[in-house]
Amino acid sequence: MAKDKHWRPPKDVSPEIIEKRRKERRFRDQLELIAEYLDEDSFVQAAKEFDPDPDELREWIMLFRAYVREKRGL
Repeated sequence: MAKDKHWRPPKDVSPEIIEKRRKERRFRDQLELIAEYLDEDSFVQAAKEFDPDPDELREWIMLFRAYVREKRGL
């Protein structure tokens, strides 16, 4: 029996949760690049392009700040 090569989400997970996880994964994949070249205000504008809800945006800003602190060795 051949296994399907593509991952598919479980059928019992709602599309909203799948979309939220996809947005978070895309954001985390690009966080290092974003933090390298943008200041916090520019970062917030770029993060808004991912259309996060207010709680997600707050979490992403905290991740950004933590990444910048780690990068600077603070």
